[in-house]
Amino acid sequence: MKPFTLCYYTAASMEIPSLGIGVREFQKTGGKVKVYARTKSQLFDSSRIASFVKHALESHVVIISLHGGKESCPAFDELIAEIQSRRAIYACNQASALVHVPYLHIYPTGGDEDALETSREHSDQFGTEQWATINRYIAHSGGENFKNLLYYLQNLIFGTEMDVPPPVKQPQEGIYHPHFHYTPSLDEYLAEKIIPDKPVVGLWFYQSYWLNRDLEHIDAIIREVERQGAGIIPVFHLRYKDAERGNRGADYIVKEFFMDGDRPRIDVLINPMLFSLTLAAPEYKELLPKLGVPFIQAICSMSSFDEWNEGYQGISTMDVSYAVAQPEYDGALITVPVSFREESEIDPLTGALIARSRPMPERIHKMISLSLNWARLRKKRNEEKKVAIVFHNYPPRNDRIGCAAGLDSFESIKCLLDRLKSEGYRVEKLYECGDDLAKDILGRVTCDQRWLTPERMAEKAEAVAGEELYGEWYRNLPEDIKKKMSEDWGEIPGDIFVHDKKMLFPGLVNGNVFITIQPPRGYLENIDKVYHDFYLSPPHHYLAHYRWIKYVFKADVVMHVGKHGSLEWLPGKALGLSDTCYPDLAIMDLPNVYPYIINDPSEGTQAKRRSYCCIIDHLTPVFSNADLYEDLAKVENLLNDYSISKREDPGKLDILRPMIWEAVCEADLDKDLDITEEKAFSDFDGFLEQLHAYLSELADTMINDGLHVMGCVPEKERMVEFLVQLTRLSNGDVPSLREAILKADGYSYDELLENRGKVLPQFGGKTGGQIIAEAHEKALLLVKELAEKGFNKDCVESSIQSLLGRFDPEINKVLIYICSNLVPSICQVTDEIDASITAFSGGFVPPGPSGAPTRGQADILPTGRNFYSVDPRKIPSPAAWETGKKLGDSLLERYLSETGNYPETVGIIIWGGSTMRTKGDDVAEVLYLMGVKPEWSKGSGEICGLEIIPHSELGRPRIDVVPRISGFFRDSFPNLVELMDEAARMVAALEEPPETNIL
Repeated sequence: MKPFTLCYYTAASMEIPSLGIGVREFQKTGGKVKVYARTKSQLFDSSRIASFVKHALESHVVIISLHGGKESCPAFDELIAEIQSRRAIYACNQASALVHVPYLHIYPTGGDEDALETSREHSDQFGTEQWATINRYIAHSGGENFKNLLYYLQNLIFGTEMDVPPPVKQPQEGIYHPHFHYTPSLDEYLAEKIIPDKPVVGLWFYQSYWLNRDLEHIDAIIREVERQGAGIIPVFHLRYKDAERGNRGADYIVKEFFMDGDRPRIDVLINPMLFSLTLAAPEYKELLPKLGVPFIQAICSMSSFDEWNEGYQGISTMDVSYAVAQPEYDGALITVPVSFREESEIDPLTGALIARSRPMPERIHKMISLSLNWARLRKKRNEEKKVAIVFHNYPPRNDRIGCAAGLDSFESIKCLLDRLKSEGYRVEKLYECGDDLAKDILGRVTCDQRWLTPERMAEKAEAVAGEELYGEWYRNLPEDIKKKMSEDWGEIPGDIFVHDKKMLFPGLVNGNVFITIQPPRGYLENIDKVYHDFYLSPPHHYLAHYRWIKYVFKADVVMHVGKHGSLEWLPGKALGLSDTCYPDLAIMDLPNVYPYIINDPSEGTQAKRRSYCCIIDHLTPVFSNADLYEDLAKVENLLNDYSISKREDPGKLDILRPMIWEAVCEADLDKDLDITEEKAFSDFDGFLEQLHAYLSELADTMINDGLHVMGCVPEKERMVEFLVQLTRLSNGDVPSLREAILKADGYSYDELLENRGKVLPQFGGKTGGQIIAEAHEKALLLVKELAEKGFNKDCVESSIQSLLGRFDPEINKVLIYICSNLVPSICQVTDEIDASITAFSGGFVPPGPSGAPTRGQADILPTGRNFYSVDPRKIPSPAAWETGKKLGDSLLERYLSETGNYPETVGIIIWGGSTMRTKGDDVAEVLYLMGVKPEWSKGSGEICGLEIIPHSELGRPRIDVVPRISGFFRDSFPNLVELMDEAARMVAALEEPPETNIL
């Protein structure tokens, strides 16, 4: 029998090793085949695309394995055009004997809808058992299935009837270890490989790694764990359940391999996989919290080592999305790149470029060392654990020790020390209040060198490193780093906090707790310049300070207190750090816990990704209205007098005008309003409107009422004020309390805002600002009464009746929300201290969203979570909407200019990665072309609904848009899939003529 020819293309390239094995086995058993295989990276120019198409047209069978739509195959359009042309000739029976048409099979990887539709359109025998059988051979993969696929295709092409085994399901999950040449049972593996009382690491990874023998990086992780003295349970699996494949999913893996009844048998779980477990499968949301161990993200980059090594950015944008941002939704602790995707080997039988995961031994060592230190926190008794607490101090002056956005850092740590003592940690001294702790710190060496001589600092220092210590630390640094630090700061030890060749470090030792201050980034005199300097290395003292914490104090865990510390801003790669990046050099392998204010996700994310920390988000301070006081209150009183006199005693107006102007100048309001006396008196009533409006805005401005203390629930009036501010804007479908009250009183909030300083007839002799202020007071009274009744939701209706004299459903909805949701969430602020203790114990801190709860995002509470930053609920953003409109207009203008008509249908391809980066430009374009606009919740930016754009405003027909989404988009943004579907249904339901609405 003559050989048959197969042309095979794969966008993902994962199956190439199995294909190669299948070809070899096929040939060993007497089969004759020529395989021409290529991957996406091999078709990078027109000549290579042309060569691929030529080989495909000469082959008996062409298999195209897509990853998404046809765009994942650069040669697709050219190949299909040629095949369709040949099919047309063949169908017309024109010289059909001379026209060869290859059998075409398009394999829709992973069931991706876009690939499936492409297969439906172009595959031979789509939907038949023949088509499904070929799919199953490829889906189940492995050398045996590819060998049998070749026999199956041989029967198909030549009409032979050789018995071919059906596709064989491969093991979907199981233990893998390079020591075993088979898949051992759990009991066998535990007996041979797990040592009692040693830390045990869980490692789960893709079944495709095991199936295609792409295991070099997995082997390296396994061996490094064992080299560092721990046990490991490595499990390959398919994390999402698939009925066709019959796998049991991630929950089975946790229950069967990582849990022993109700207790975890592992101490830490390493995750080298991409994407989020819980975004795509919400049913897994409680899986990791139930397991209860640290979840470590080992970054497996899809880029090459050279791309990472040579760039300042570090890992690629795609890696950021897939390997970092998404796992953060699951509560992952981000670490370092452990492998890179290298394409350096050509399969001699197929010609395909084989992509392999190449390990980074040094980075694997770092990741494992950090992981095991988290694991050891579970093993070590509390009375033996050592904790280092590092206060932020910028600029490095004594009055700035413990500076933290919205946090009373000293009082918070005082509370933490109390809790540590009660948990059995050795804390020798407790404090009556945070001020006592601050005084104790000031009694030791600090980072402020202005007040003490070097001799006096040496006398007060509790943490000192001599040349025998820092010299060794320095010698162990990479050569390039030693050279750079010496160039920037002189030879070690430099001159910062050095006396008699000894380095002096700030702080005090309190039992097994070292309370210290983050070392200065440079000299106080130029600290602003050096803080974010991308090229200036930290002083010798900086790295030595952290080494003293690790090697001399022997800390088991570090807590940084105060957002925007200098550690996460040190020079180095943006993300995916190397061993020459200064944050990596400083923090080493110390578990890092970082309390961070919930309303700053961007800087908190910087800390997560560049200092490998577990965030413990904390509540903002209580907010209240600023109100008016002193000079401003004087102006307001005079304005009220003027308003009364205008109605009752006009003769006093001439006296009041200069008095008002004088008070305005005393309060510097003339400068704020940029107005002169001449201009003010030329239209005094107009000036008063402007002044009223400005004072109303000032009084209504939301301000901090003190600082937050970790774990402490706001009490009494402060709780009432906070709840009113949290409901000042609408929260999703819960209306604004202020707006609900105004609406119940017959006012339009927007009209009042536009006329803050005006007295209009419908305002009953008051300004818009005064009516808004009255609504605020009513809100305070309503919530105060509920507070007095213990926030019992059964008392809501009676409270509304007693204070307003009538029932209102919208006010009722807000107050029920306060009682049922907000108050319980705020009371969970105790989780902040609990989560800190959980982290110190090597537990799992659950993830949560971030943002400003007072900006219509109260649902992000409670705090005490390891927050994440990308929020699908805010996509598309307002900025993305404007961009999407421009994209849509540009597309329509071009089509109109070229054809003279509007298109009836437009197809748009939407990728998950670009959606993350742009916050939804493409989604916005889809909506805009249909004539639908998102509605955003005021303040929060969350999508709370859709609005039809009237045809009169749109000025063109509505377009039928067909979005083609990637599997990543589908799995990451199911809410956006529903949003676009809802928009299409809304447009289809409109009673509009077909010339303006084809849907």
